[in-house]
Amino acid sequence: MSLINKAFRAVSTTIKKASRGSLTDYVINALPEYGQPLVVAADASGLISPQRMREIVRKTPTVAACMNAILDYCANVQILVRNIDPAKPADPVRSQIVEDLLRSPNDLDTGRHFMSKMIFDLAVLGWAGIEMEMNRSGKAAKLHVVDGARLYVDYDEHGDVKGYDMLDIQGLPIHGTDGIHAWEPDQLVYMRRDAVSNSVYPLKRLEQLFSCAIIEDMMLAFIGGKFTESNVPYGVYDLGDVSETELKMAVDYWNNQATSNHRIIMTGSRGGSTFTQFGYALKDLDATNLLADVRGKIMAILGVTLNELGDATDVNKSNGYNLSYTFKRRAIEPLLTEITSSLSARLVHLNLGFKDLDLYFEEIDSRDELLQAQIDELNWKIGVFTVNHIRNRKGEPSVKGGDDAVVQVGTTIIPVDLIRDFAQAQLDAIQAEVEAMNANTQLARINPPALQGPQPPGGTSIPDSRGSSRVRISYPSPKSNTPQQARGPVQANRNAGLTHD
Repeated sequence: MSLINKAFRAVSTTIKKASRGSLTDYVINALPEYGQPLVVAADASGLISPQRMREIVRKTPTVAACMNAILDYCANVQILVRNIDPAKPADPVRSQIVEDLLRSPNDLDTGRHFMSKMIFDLAVLGWAGIEMEMNRSGKAAKLHVVDGARLYVDYDEHGDVKGYDMLDIQGLPIHGTDGIHAWEPDQLVYMRRDAVSNSVYPLKRLEQLFSCAIIEDMMLAFIGGKFTESNVPYGVYDLGDVSETELKMAVDYWNNQATSNHRIIMTGSRGGSTFTQFGYALKDLDATNLLADVRGKIMAILGVTLNELGDATDVNKSNGYNLSYTFKRRAIEPLLTEITSSLSARLVHLNLGFKDLDLYFEEIDSRDELLQAQIDELNWKIGVFTVNHIRNRKGEPSVKGGDDAVVQVGTTIIPVDLIRDFAQAQLDAIQAEVEAMNANTQLARINPPALQGPQPPGGTSIPDSRGSSRVRISYPSPKSNTPQQARGPVQANRNAGLTHD
């Protein structure tokens, strides 16, 4: 009995966390109302906050162009509902509840606005949060995207989330239902990219973009400082009275001055006039090469190619599809995957309790209209898509009979639900034909005729009277030596041997 009791206690004992390692970013005795501090590199004074970093980054031309390309594409991708088991259809009532919630998440935002807010924070910051506004039964009735730059997570040394916090406009913590945190763990969907092992906060894309954005702004300011307000580059306008050595000395002296608010110098009084720019021409500046390098790093961080930014200088038919494929696989698909997986786990399964449903996004690819039409035709012929599915995707209303999936066999169009009956009918017809042939073979047993040996030549016929065994030989007739009768005087003379030259 002692062994049985020991085994029973081992099974019934509550399992505790086995992790004995603490998170390095966890601060002991931190105020739960403010959450665990968000570590920002190289900011002893605390002035470089995520809010200010985000404002600088979003105003940088390259980051803004990349984000516009990502938002314009991602916001138009539909989030759809399906059954976890792809072989089974999704429950229509539950699916409609989830689709309505995503289509109209709250009273102010449409589905596209909701997606744009969420995608922007997730792409720039590396994390995002969605507040679930509950109804009386504790189920999510509305969804709100919270400001990710002001969102803080309160967690313990094992990484267990205790709640989510946010400061109001006066810098005071917002208190929610528990009186401590702004949101309890089950009231907010927390999404993060590039998760790390030492913190609940993910790897911050914002810090990677911030340094590049600062350098790009400095390069643009430096290049812009080479021009006047009228877009005229600073330089020396020589009228011909200054020697080349003196002109070079004047330019060097001008460039060595501390102030940069120069004006154009006019020297000389006669002769030909020339204009010499300070710092050489714009195309020869090292700043332009450094600016191009920084822009390339920003696009690499965000996963955007020059093709998506409208620069088609080096784009052709051979690499155009590959560039578009890279953009969708590196910039679009990771964002949509994180959004659908987090919403499925926290909203659909945990809050709504629809464990048989799952969220996914429609297929993203680069296809022109002709190629897409060919793919649709192939999918329709093999029963993957219906006519109404293709029409509705293009915004056209459904037609009568367009919901039936069909399969093309040769030149015959067969509904999918009749394929088995059609195949059975064909098999029955073939078996009936084979049985009929076997029956005819059994009834019509024909003995082959006896073969006769070779017969001697003669006029007799073979027994079946179908031919003769006589051998007919045709011999050539001998030519006559009698001269041919002359047809005229010329031939008569020739027969007589009378010819002339």
